[in-house]
Amino acid sequence: MDKYSLKFDALDRESYAVFFSLDEATEKSLSEYPETLSRARGALHFAHLLRSGGEGDGREKMAGSYLRASLAEYVAIDEMAKIELQDKRFSLLDTDCPLPHVLKILRNFQMHIGTTKVTEENMQILYLEEPFTLGKWVVTDIHTGNLLNLHAFQASKKKPPIYSEETATKMVQWLNDAQAAFGFPDLIYRGVMDACNRIGARTC
Repeated sequence: MDKYSLKFDALDRESYAVFFSLDEATEKSLSEYPETLSRARGALHFAHLLRSGGEGDGREKMAGSYLRASLAEYVAIDEMAKIELQDKRFSLLDTDCPLPHVLKILRNFQMHIGTTKVTEENMQILYLEEPFTLGKWVVTDIHTGNLLNLHAFQASKKKPPIYSEETATKMVQWLNDAQAAFGFPDLIYRGVMDACNRIGARTC
């Protein structure tokens, strides 16, 4: 049985974030936690660079670097929040939303197993009622078998796995569906905003 009970609901696809930045209210709510705030800014910075994709012939390689950096900064939000909130029990994984779980799993995959491939595709959006074609970067080579090599999906002598094989399959399908609308950088943005809102709510 999984440690977390996740609800693999579809994300809202009606809104597209033009700018990857924190608003004034969010900045203020995290002002007492400078290291956590720095990680949030860093994750958004690298997510923006990933969305831009770099220039020249090495664009996919650069996009892969930005992917790894944005994921690392995102997970560091959780790690720094534990310290600055002085609450080791705090965790961004304490939610039934799959997003933070999937992002952390992808970060661990990048750190311990291998490098995922990111590919640029086209998407169309409406801006001021005019259609525009933009590029979007998506993760294209994550499969259930990849994830099962991570410790989170393996049992030890003392602990059962955190996630089941069935959950791994659902994570992959959810990821593919979620990034189909606006690309993977949009998931980083949503994950960071969710993290900031949850941390900020504890200071009210």
